[in-house]
Amino acid sequence: MSDLWQEICERRPDINTLPIVVVGNKCDLPSKKIFEATAKAFTSRLSADVRYLEVSAKCNLR
Repeated sequence: MSDLWQEICERRPDINTLPIVVVGNKCDLPSKKIFEATAKAFTSRLSADVRYLEVSAKCNLR
């Protein structure tokens, strides 16, 4: 994700003025590839105002 974020910042110098939300899908599954705490720690280190949330289309969780 760090490489992707770097590429976004290079393409959008105005990144700090954009609302950004990182969405983790399928939070209803018992096994996760990325834990919520890890994702929140990552987004908190970014140089922009980035929010993280988890959702599940199956369970209608948001």
